[in-house]
This record gives sequence, C-alpha cells and structure tokens, in this order.
Amino acid sequence: MSSSIYITLLTLAIWFLSNTQHTSAQSCWRETRCSDIKQPAYPGEWDANNFAPDSRNVTPLAVYSLQSGRKIATWPAAIPISSNTSGVYLDFGKEVGGIITIKFSVSSVTKDNSSEGGTLGLAFSEAKNWVGYTSDSSNGNYARPDGAVYSTFSQTGNFTYVMPTEYLRGGFRYLTLFLLGDGTYITIHNVTLELSFQPTWSNLRAYQGYFHSNDDLLNKIWYSGGYTLQLNAIFPTTGRTWPPPGITWQNDVTLGPGNTINVDGAKRDRTVWPGDMGVAGPASFYSTGDLESIKNSLQSLYDGWVWSTAIFWQTVKCFGKRYLSYVRYSEHQLLFSYLIPDRWTMIGLYNYALFSGDVEFVKMQWERHILAMNLILAQVDLVVGLVNISFYPNDWGRFKSYGYLASAQMLAYHTLTTGATLAKWVGDTTGLNRLWLHVAARLKETINIKLWDAKIGAFKDNYGSYDTGLYPQDGNSLAILLGVVKGTEKQGQAISSWLTANWRAIGPESPELPGEVSPFITSFEIQAHLLARQPQRALDLIRTSWGWYLNNENGTQSTMIEGYLIDGTFGYRHDAGYEEVYSYTSHAHGWSTGPVTALTEHTLGLSVTGLGGQAIRFAPQLGDLKDVQGGFVTKFGKCHAKLRLNETTDCILAELEVPKEAITEVILLPGKCRPGRSSPIQLNGREVEMGKLNVLEGPGNAKLYSMTLPGGKHTFEY
Repeated sequence: MSSSIYITLLTLAIWFLSNTQHTSAQSCWRETRCSDIKQPAYPGEWDANNFAPDSRNVTPLAVYSLQSGRKIATWPAAIPISSNTSGVYLDFGKEVGGIITIKFSVSSVTKDNSSEGGTLGLAFSEAKNWVGYTSDSSNGNYARPDGAVYSTFSQTGNFTYVMPTEYLRGGFRYLTLFLLGDGTYITIHNVTLELSFQPTWSNLRAYQGYFHSNDDLLNKIWYSGGYTLQLNAIFPTTGRTWPPPGITWQNDVTLGPGNTINVDGAKRDRTVWPGDMGVAGPASFYSTGDLESIKNSLQSLYDGWVWSTAIFWQTVKCFGKRYLSYVRYSEHQLLFSYLIPDRWTMIGLYNYALFSGDVEFVKMQWERHILAMNLILAQVDLVVGLVNISFYPNDWGRFKSYGYLASAQMLAYHTLTTGATLAKWVGDTTGLNRLWLHVAARLKETINIKLWDAKIGAFKDNYGSYDTGLYPQDGNSLAILLGVVKGTEKQGQAISSWLTANWRAIGPESPELPGEVSPFITSFEIQAHLLARQPQRALDLIRTSWGWYLNNENGTQSTMIEGYLIDGTFGYRHDAGYEEVYSYTSHAHGWSTGPVTALTEHTLGLSVTGLGGQAIRFAPQLGDLKDVQGGFVTKFGKCHAKLRLNETTDCILAELEVPKEAITEVILLPGKCRPGRSSPIQLNGREVEMGKLNVLEGPGNAKLYSMTLPGGKHTFEY
C-alpha cells in the first residue's frame, strides 16, 4: 500500500475520532428529545465565527478581583475567597445561560453564640457595568433588584452547590462569587455551567445556514445574530414567572407546547412575544435553521388569544358599525370572536409556512386566523379609510402609539396580503383571497394619500387630530419592507434618503423614541435600504450600530442588544417603561437580529420566495464587499451562492446552486464588466440573449436584468 493511502487513512481516522469526540461531548438539555439537526450543513472556515460552544457544559475563561477589577487567573484555577475580601467575578467570555454547579471546600466558618456557618452568594450580569453583589434586573419588579442566590454551609469540608432549576439564569456573561459571615474562608475548585438554551440540539454548532465575506466584522455580526437566536430558544417550562416573585427571580413557567420555544430575550422577558415573529422567524431560518422553536411560539400565541362574543360586541360598541362593513362572519364565528390578535403573529404564521412548507399547521390555525383578520377589518375606519388602533394601542415601546399610526397601517396591509396568500395555500374557496387583497389595495391607496408628505419625502406618523408633526423610523422603514411603496421607485428612494437624517455616531436615533437606538426598528430600516437598492447605506448602518455593540468591551461581545441610548449607555427605554432601571436592558434579544436576514436575502441575495422553497430569488447587492458566500437549507435541499468581484475586470463572478425542484428568479445589476458585449450577462459560459432578459427600473435610471431559471447549478459573469 502506498504512503499516500496510509496518509489518507490516517487523516480520515483522525477526522472520525475528532468528530466523534466532539459530538459525544454534547447532549440535549437534560431529558429533552433531540431533534434531527445534528451537524452543520455547511462546515468551513466560517465556523471560526460561530459563538456557540462545542459542549453543553462550559467553564469560565478568567477570574477577576471584584474590588480592583484586576485579572487574578485564567481558568482552571483554585480560587480562595474570604469574607474579609470583596469576592471575585468569573468571565465566561460570551453570553451564556443555564444552571451553575460549584465545587468548593470550606476551611473556616463563622462561629458566634447563635450560629455557625457561612453563605456563598452568586450574582449574574450580562454587561460588565452591573457586575457586583446583586444580579442585573430581570424579574420585572423595577423597585426590587434581582439580588443573588445563596448556598449555605454550617461546617468545614467539601461541598457541591447546584442551582435550583427555578433559578436558572437564562442570560449572563459574568458570575460574581462572594461570602457572607465573618471569618469564613473557602476555595473554589470548579465552576461549570450546564447550558439550557437550544434544548433539542445535541450539537450547538450545527447551523443549517452560513454567511462569509471579506469583511470579518459583518461575518461576526451575522453569527452573533444566530447565537442570539439560540439563546432565545428555550425549554418551554423555563419561562419567566409573572407576576414577579417576592425575592430574586424565577424561571419555571410553562410558555407553550413542545420541547423548544422562541422567546424575546435570554435573560428577560423569557416570554413569547409577537414582534419577534417578524424578525426572529426569518433570521432563525437563515442562520440556525431552527423552525421548531418558531412553530411552538406561534402555537402558543394563537392559543393565547381570548375568544368571546362579549369582546367582539365591545369592539362594535367602541368603534361603531362604520368599522364593520368589511367583516365577514357566520353565527358560528361570532361565538368565537377574540381579544387582541397581533399582526406580527399573523405575519409570523405566513413566514413560518413560507420557509417550512407546513401548510397543515396553517390549517390548524386557520379559523382563528380568519377571526383575527375580522377584528383587523373591524378597526378600519371607513370614513377615514385607515386602521384606528385606539382600541389596542400597545406597540414596541415607542411613544405616541395611538390613532391612525403609520406603522399600524403598514402592518395591516402586509397582514392582509400575506393572509391572502395563506388563503390560497390552504385552499380556501370562500373568496377570502380576493376580499383581503381588495381591502389591502384600498388601504394602500389611502395610506399614500393621507400619510405621505412629498415635501419631506416620508410618511407622517399619524393622521387628523392624532398628527403631531412626527415622521417615524418604524412606519417609513416598514412602508418599503412590507410593500406599501416600492423601494426602487421615487417614494422609496426618498424614504431611504430621509432615514439617513436620523443617523448618529453609533446608530439611528428613533424620532418616536428620542435619544434611543432600536435595533428592532433598525432591522427593518436596513432591509428597507436594500430593497431601495442602496446596499452601502445598509452595510454602513450594520457596521455602525451592530458593530459598535459587538466590539463594546462592556457588552457580551457575542449577541445583539435590545436597544441603547445614542450616548452609548445601556439604558434602553429607561424613561419609556423601564422606570430608570438601566440594567433591565436585555443583551440577547431576538428582535434585533435583522442583519442575519438582510445579509443573506439581500447582500448575498439568496431568499425563499415560494412555499417551502419551491421558488428562490437570487438578487445580490455587494456594496463595497468583494467576496460573499452563504446558504441555507429548505425542505427540498441546500441553497447556496458564492460571489467574487474581479477587481481587474470589474466583473462579478457568481455561482448558484439550488434544488432541482426550485424555480429561481435571478435579478442582476451589471456594472462595468462587459463593455461592448452584446449582452451584459454571461450564464453558464454563454452570453444571454437580450430578448430573454426582462428589464427592470432601478434607482437613478439604473437597469436591472431578470430571468427565470430552473433549479440546479448555474454560473454568472456580469
């Protein structure tokens, strides 16, 4: 046998052993049934950017003095603590969450006339700012800090402390250890953390999507989004207790069905929130590929709506019959009218079906979806022609959320159009598709007549007596993203330009939440810029905002924050609901993960446009990038693309592969690559005849070229 064969066999053996050890080192959360996702779909050099640990049991990286902040040791190390010192804090190097186990020995205990013993305290913090004797705020009682959990001992010897499951800490980077009781001395021998997130995965690094470019910051931002979504995928019985407990915090509430569920934040609120369905749903699909958590969240949301005749007729009484002309209902349906459906939930159902192809799940929710749509239709003021949200003014935490709010109009429009598509998918024969599209068209027309301000180049925030002269980030970003205006046309270009006026040094200041940056709404803004074919604006904003937080040494340096102030303070909504408790801000919030979708769907240009991946769009926008590649997995198989700019010829060389079942729409913007050629695009080594290309108008009179191709492998030069 040749030496080369021996080398090959040895290499394969090493690979097998290393991968076997890697997999065996992981497990699912306790007794949770494991999912079928076990290995990454696209292993490669980009895995170095993946923040997910390679084991479900992790240890700290370093130990610091609580008093001085000085690094004492790297882990592992034996750490002495006495009640005469301030204690230590451990840095896990990234956001983590779960159950802590500590092995320690006691060499001396407090002795007095009444007692003998001591107490070891544990406090947690996501940000370095709040490292100390009390944990950062999570329980929802702003007036009472979370405090710490304690392990008591009454004698010398060796001890093991395991946190009770109800005290599971879902999100933290830093763990503070300190002693109570005079004259107490202990030595910490080992600290381990059993990770509780992504409970059904035996391999936490088994991402089904990937993204890689020549910009390392963008790469890390994309993976920090994926990791944030993992931290937000929790076992359904570990939700936050509400109302808050009398002491500390408590995470032992059942949120919904199944073995994994998507929540709004790792530390808090550990609650299923509708708005996450608009961001976390698509981002989960494109990064981790975890739709199981999204499905269970949607089920929880649909199950949570309260259905009662009384509420329906209260709506009628509140708004009057002028709001009910579009409502279609039967006597049976009137018995099940509902309380407070959320448009994001309904849009989330569409997104889930689009990515999964699971029409049966849609059918399970369909009756309630129709009833939910009826209440939305009941909120359309037929005199004004806009949706009036005064009956349910709650929003994402912004100020002045009432009346004919612009963002509510955009959401209602998209709920109607996506609902019409769902009606087709479930085979509805009652005409709901036509009805909802008709109402959507009327609403779109009215929005543009009554809320558009051509002089400003943006939509007003409200109408009539509710108009305060505000022009919002949310309503304008959503107008493009949700299809009320087309990004490449005059209105869309005006909005994209207007939005940049809100930009500050570390992100856009939201006019509707002054002094603050909302990554939730900015997630919509970056996609709006990309739909306006303004890729550089989107990339600049991602680097400025998400890049600032990822590189902030006081943050988690691994996840996406809920929000922050324009001066760089972690005090999101301090004066808008969080009662000046700055540590309440969540540093791992799924609603902030918009860059995952933006970079995959628009920069790489690869997106799902047909049920379950039956149709794929390839419309890349590189901006200032020179190399981009990425992919994801649909029910039909892998979809991936790779692009490279030849700086000598100014040609972009692209490779695309999608399942053979997928019809692919390709949209390209040729540059200076092929002057004098008969066609601006070369497909699979041959020039494409101009007669086979559709010409689309882009911004600034640019011409986009589109074509429809069968599934399989294709190469392009343009």
